[in-house]
Amino acid sequence: MMKELNMKPILQQPKTKQINKPMKYSNKEIDQYAEQAGEVKDGFQKAIEELKADKTLSPVGKNQITDDLFNEAVEKLTELRSGYNSAIQSENDRLLSAAFPKPTSGSEQLMFDDFVFKLTGSDVTPEERLSRINQGSEISARAAAFAGQLKGDHKAVDAYAAKFPDKVEAIQELVSFGEKYGSNRSANTKLSENMLFARPTRPRF
Repeated sequence: MMKELNMKPILQQPKTKQINKPMKYSNKEIDQYAEQAGEVKDGFQKAIEELKADKTLSPVGKNQITDDLFNEAVEKLTELRSGYNSAIQSENDRLLSAAFPKPTSGSEQLMFDDFVFKLTGSDVTPEERLSRINQGSEISARAAAFAGQLKGDHKAVDAYAAKFPDKVEAIQELVSFGEKYGSNRSANTKLSENMLFARPTRPRF
C-alpha cells in the first residue's frame, strides 16, 4: 500500500524568454496515477449500476455493499493521489537538479547553499541576482539563477540560460513540466485534477 507523504510545495516554474517554443512534456509514471484514478471511478460507478439493477437484494443489503465499495474506492483514490503527488515532486526535483546543478564537493555545496539562502532574501533585488549571474563565479551564478527560480525571477533564469547555453534544454523541459504538472498549469487543469481524485458520489437505496 502506498504511504501518505507530506508534500513539499512544487516550486514556481518561470516561463523564460530564452525558450521560444517549449516542448510538449509528458511523463508516463505520473500519468498512470491519473489513469488508474479514472479506472477506480469507472469501476465504482459500474458496480453501483449493477447493484441498482439487482432485484435480489434489499435496500439495507445494497447500502451495506455500497459502503464497502465506497470505502474501497476512497482508499484507492487516496493512495493514487499520494503516489501522483510524490511522482510529481520527484520529477520536479530531478528537473531542477538538471537545470541548476549543485556542485559535487562538500565545501562548494555549502557555499552554493549559502548563496541561495542569501539571494532568496526579501531584501535582495532582481538586479543583484543578475549581477551575480553576469559577473560572479560559476558557483555564485548558478546559485543566483536557482534563487531566481525559487523567487519566480524570470530575468535571472533568462540570464542564466544565456550564460550557460548547455542548460537551455533542461530549462525548457522544466518550464514545460511546470505548465503541465506544476504551478503554471491552467485553472482548468487544476480543477480536472481535483475532480479526478475526488471521492465518488455515494448513493443511498
